[in-house]
Amino acid sequence: NLGDISYIIQETESQGNRILDYCTMGMNVEESGEAEIIVRMQDKIDSIRENIGDDERYKDNRDMLVIVENLIHSYATSYKSGVSKCGDHYSMAADMDFYSMVDTASYIVKNCNKLLSLEMNRSEDLKERISSNFTAMIITVSIIVVIDILLTVLMVYLMTSSITHPLGLLMSHIYDISKEGLLDNDLGSNRTEAIDV
Repeated sequence: NLGDISYIIQETESQGNRILDYCTMGMNVEESGEAEIIVRMQDKIDSIRENIGDDERYKDNRDMLVIVENLIHSYATSYKSGVSKCGDHYSMAADMDFYSMVDTASYIVKNCNKLLSLEMNRSEDLKERISSNFTAMIITVSIIVVIDILLTVLMVYLMTSSITHPLGLLMSHIYDISKEGLLDNDLGSNRTEAIDV
């Protein structure tokens, strides 16, 4: 919003005098691009309104925006009235309308500066809320990562012990067999049934 408000301030401060200069030179209305600038300012008002939203804390911002919007509407009306008197080229026939634009521009700038101040306060408030939400999010993510690491370590331990314990027993039996050899009692020769050869 700060950039949009600054744009409105910058354009309204210079546009009226620029148009008065066009009148003196008899410049073509369509080629000047001034109508597009006014439309762009009106679009920026809509964008600012959308960004401010409906939060009750920013009622002053919305009220100031309505004042600026009404002034820009008056500003645009003066421009259209002047252009209708000029025809295709700016002329001194509409100088009163364009002088009215210059007068209205001073009120627009004054109220835009107030809106700019309110929006700077709103930006600081939003920045603080984002910062506090970010801190809470970092803590939550850290807890999830620690729990995830602990579960991974537990799963690795259980999987390795379920594999290594039987292998350890097998290795122990193989070692015993290699050390002692095969004895009759290991093969179950103490059985009572006879073996025919």
